[in-house]
Amino acid sequence: MTVDSGQSDALDRVLAAQPAAVILDASDAGEATPHCTVDRLLRSLPSLKIIRLDPQHSTVQVVTSEQRPAGEVSDLIKVIQPAG
Repeated sequence: MTVDSGQSDALDRVLAAQPAAVILDASDAGEATPHCTVDRLLRSLPSLKIIRLDPQHSTVQVVTSEQRPAGEVSDLIKVIQPAG
């Protein structure tokens, strides 16, 4: 399925498909639009894996999301510091 991120219903179309992963083209100027931002994708689909292809540099960036409670500063420190 292909969705133009510039369309006003882009996020709705992606959400309806409930994908496990989304592939973005880093060279596409329209990859980040007000209609379908990475933040909105991850908030709506917390387990979504976003794969950002950069054909000009032969690289792939993988973005995932993890939600944890953070009611105290110590919770934030636990996220930043490795366990052990």
